Amino acid sequence: MKYLIFMVLLVTVIITTGCVGGNKNSAVTPTPQIIYVTVLVTPTPITTITPAITTTAPDCQCDLSGDCKEVSGKIDKLIGIRENCAAEMVKRSKAGGGGETNLSYYMSNNPACDAYSSCTNHCIFELQQNYNKVCSSGYQI
Repeated sequence: MKYLIFMVLLVTVIITTGCVGGNKNSAVTPTPQIIYVTVLVTPTPITTITPAITTTAPDCQCDLSGDCKEVSGKIDKLIGIRENCAAEMVKRSKAGGGGETNLSYYMSNNPACDAYSSCTNHCIFELQQNYNKVCSSGYQI
């Protein structure tokens, strides 16, 4: 009798374990797992290199105001700056043996060229145009 009860309990445990743990055909269907994948797209800045546009007239602000005498004085001042810078560069070139071909070498740390800029020639031209217009209106120097 002990063996019979032992056998019944053993069979019951085996059947119960099989139903709970290993029954793949049970009526309970597992809930499908939904996985969301988020793709983060960060825009990469595009560096555009545009070629330098050279114009015949640089963007310089020249004071064209004044009467004939004032405009003439402005032209003379700019021409003087240009001539002083050129004279100092010639002096440096002779002192250095004239072997340096780099223009910035003669202009660097050059007090005579401090006020000189790439706009000087353009401003002289603009002022001369304005001088002709102003002085032709009857003003005299």
